[in-house]
Amino acid sequence: RNITLPLLSPTIYFLTLYSVIGTFKAFNHLYVLRNAAALGTTDTASIVIFEAFKRDTRYGYASALAILLLIIILILTYVNNRIASKRVFYG
Repeated sequence: RNITLPLLSPTIYFLTLYSVIGTFKAFNHLYVLRNAAALGTTDTASIVIFEAFKRDTRYGYASALAILLLIIILILTYVNNRIASKRVFYG
């Protein structure tokens, strides 16, 4: 009947981290569903990297963007781990 939040904290932590990383990787649905009128307004980091690589054939620029995205995800993961280490209770 009652839900104890400390026992749910590892699950909440994992799902939060997974959803943040998933938003950075959003590509398929957005790429397929965008139209000519909305070009540039619905682009995510993944779409910008793909367009730089595939359409513009700017391989170095696309690689630098991908590495920058990796660094941003690693920083967010580190910050999330630091915050969650104080609040996640494993029993």
